[in-house]
Amino acid sequence: MLVFLILLPFLLLVIFGAYLLVCLFVRQNNLLLKKTKQLYNNLKLSNFNCVISPFQLLRNEKQALEQSIKVLKQFQIKFDNEINSAFEQLTVYSKPNNIYRFIWFNRNIKLLNKNLQHLYTKQQEYINLTKNAIVYFNNSYDCLVFYRQAFCFLNQFINNFLIEKYDSLFYLNVLNRISLLFKEIENCIQAKDVEKQIAFLNKLHNILSQTIITANRQYMFDIKLSYLTHHFKVLIQKVKQMELMKNKVINSQDLLKLHELINNITIKLKDCTNFLNNLNLMLCERNMDEVQEAISWLFQAVSSKEKSINLVVENIDDFRNQIQQYEKKNELLKTTIKAIELVFQNETDVHDLIIELNENCDLITKNINNLNHQSLAQNQINYEKLFYLMSQTNQALEKLKNSLTDLLNLAVNKFDDYRFFVYTLDDFRFKFFQIENLISDQDLKVPAKTLQVINKSKLELDNIFTEANNNYLGTFNLFSEKIDLLQIQLTEVICDVVSLVNLRLMCKQAFLFANKYRQKSSHIDRSLEQLTKLYNRQNYPDTLEGLINLLTKIKTNTKQDYLELN
Repeated sequence: MLVFLILLPFLLLVIFGAYLLVCLFVRQNNLLLKKTKQLYNNLKLSNFNCVISPFQLLRNEKQALEQSIKVLKQFQIKFDNEINSAFEQLTVYSKPNNIYRFIWFNRNIKLLNKNLQHLYTKQQEYINLTKNAIVYFNNSYDCLVFYRQAFCFLNQFINNFLIEKYDSLFYLNVLNRISLLFKEIENCIQAKDVEKQIAFLNKLHNILSQTIITANRQYMFDIKLSYLTHHFKVLIQKVKQMELMKNKVINSQDLLKLHELINNITIKLKDCTNFLNNLNLMLCERNMDEVQEAISWLFQAVSSKEKSINLVVENIDDFRNQIQQYEKKNELLKTTIKAIELVFQNETDVHDLIIELNENCDLITKNINNLNHQSLAQNQINYEKLFYLMSQTNQALEKLKNSLTDLLNLAVNKFDDYRFFVYTLDDFRFKFFQIENLISDQDLKVPAKTLQVINKSKLELDNIFTEANNNYLGTFNLFSEKIDLLQIQLTEVICDVVSLVNLRLMCKQAFLFANKYRQKSSHIDRSLEQLTKLYNRQNYPDTLEGLINLLTKIKTNTKQDYLELN
């Protein structure tokens, strides 16, 4: 009994250890079983038919890829058999009692897992082999979607702008043909018939592009047609305005001529209307070359008639108001021209422009008198001559305006040249005057060469100023040539004078500093006396050089005596 009690804990420990070992093996077997079931489910859910079908449909002939498809089908049969066998084995291994057959279960479940892994690897290899077929299938549909989008835009454009106005049967036939081509291409994609698919795609591309070009050109001509129609309405309205305004614009005694003009315009408008009707027919027949030529002719005809009608309905009262404004400003214009002529009486180009202006003024005055004579004639008015005089007067006024603008611009430019001449001349004279005052005020001893340059430049400037009163143009040209030389001379004189002033100023500053040490040494005092004499003789370069040498010696002696230089 005592021995049993002693061995009891040991027995319990052994039993507990065996229980833990059994639980560990059971847990490991459950994990292997779960992993194998997951792999089985993934393989079971994968459909190998979707891999074989595109590859099988891609062939153009039934026997072309027969051997390859045979291999794929053999693998599919093997794949299905393996999956079914795995299901049967998993059913056996999933029984509760079998999981406790540790060695047998572990060996068989690992073998099944290995077989399924090998099956999965083989399946991925075949999927990679047939991947290009699937990619081709998807890209074909992407291309088809692109053309469908273009077709939708074209269909919408035709329905909105063209199909109701023009040959709807033509566009309906084209749209139906394109729809049938889409169906054919879809069938080729499904059947993987590459050659037919490419042929249908090329045909679709050509028809679609030609239809887009045709619709676009037809729409543009439709816009031009609307534009021309609008111009015709404006022309017809202007004809009606002519009839309403005949009592004001055209004398009643010339009514027969007015009606003749209106009838001629009306006939031409009717011809243009008939031409527009033919243009609609040409647009419907899509003869773009003839349409372009017809529209070009029509536009020229409309422009020509518009000018004619504008001439007929010209507002004579407004024209008279313009003439009155001109007559009011004519005296001021003449005064201005005389003032410019007086200022520039020796200028040939100004004189020629003034002659041209006077000729235009005389022509305008003559035309105004003729216009007044035509307007006062109550019995008979020659409107052809009246319109001709109005046109001539307008041209003369425009020419007068341009000539006057040219004259004013020329005068302004010459005034600018004159101001430049006077300002530059006075500026040179004033600067030389300032330099002379500076020399006098500072009592500078300037070199004879510098004084000679100053006197020569002043004399030359005075001569130019005097000569300008007699021959301004020649003097201006001469002065323009000498500006650079005068500027160089002025710069040299300024440099000479300023350098003297600066030297004297530096000498003064050096004397102020050196005088502080005059009592330190008799040598310093004697040196300063000599330098002062040089300074009084205005020998500033030698004075400054001597002062610099003296200050250098003072600085050296101060350092040797250990004195602090102030």
